[in-house]
Amino acid sequence: MAFLVGVGAAAALGGAVLGTMFPQIQAAAGLVSLQAFVILIGTILTLVYFQFSVRHKPGGPTWIARSMDVLRWGGQLFIAITFGVLFAGVYSAALSAMIERLSFLASFVTGLF
Repeated sequence: MAFLVGVGAAAALGGAVLGTMFPQIQAAAGLVSLQAFVILIGTILTLVYFQFSVRHKPGGPTWIARSMDVLRWGGQLFIAITFGVLFAGVYSAALSAMIERLSFLASFVTGLF
């Protein structure tokens, strides 16, 4: 049973790496330098936002803690922009579906008369 689970996990992991991660890395490598730079900065700032290892000392925050707070703010900004874009895409898709349904109903009612 352990052998079957190990083989299944290895096949799933290999498929995920070869089918998902490598194509994404190749696509990102072919970007224009400004786009690649923005993606790199956004990724780093977002990862810093989820870093929780710097603690404030009782005497006040050190310059490292203050700089990490600024970087976390940048990561939070990238996450907020991403959520805004995702919400706009969902809203646009829902609006398109509603317009198509209203168009169908209008053509159906017009066909009756």
